[in-house]
Amino acid sequence: INAEYMGLLIWRVDARIVFANAEFVRDTIDQLVTQRKQVGVRFFILDCRGVNTIDSTALHMLDKLAGSLYENRVQLMLCNVKGPVRDMLGRVYPKQVVGKLRFYSDINSAISWCHNRLEVEMQTEDKEEVCWNPEYRC
Repeated sequence: INAEYMGLLIWRVDARIVFANAEFVRDTIDQLVTQRKQVGVRFFILDCRGVNTIDSTALHMLDKLAGSLYENRVQLMLCNVKGPVRDMLGRVYPKQVVGKLRFYSDINSAISWCHNRLEVEMQTEDKEEVCWNPEYRC
């Protein structure tokens, strides 16, 4: 784990994500979130600056992981995604925001989005609407 803030985990992957390690990546993220669930993990940022390659197995894994985390009220985000990986992801996720999975150009943008989301939630009575409506924009 690279960083931990209130309600936010950041983990950097320094390898390609392919069939050989996709299960390891998924299991590691699940384990990190589970270990910290009692402190209220709400956002998981996967820093992809070290990821040069991603294959279809990894894409499928990310999609399933995003869904399972989302069901448990944890938003999965990717940041610092390199060109070839971004192109591959773009074929599957043509928009920046696709419900359960969000993309950011850098880690600061992802962290800012999380902090804005938490601030707005604290000022709003309908916290479920703010945090889990993918159409809501901070």
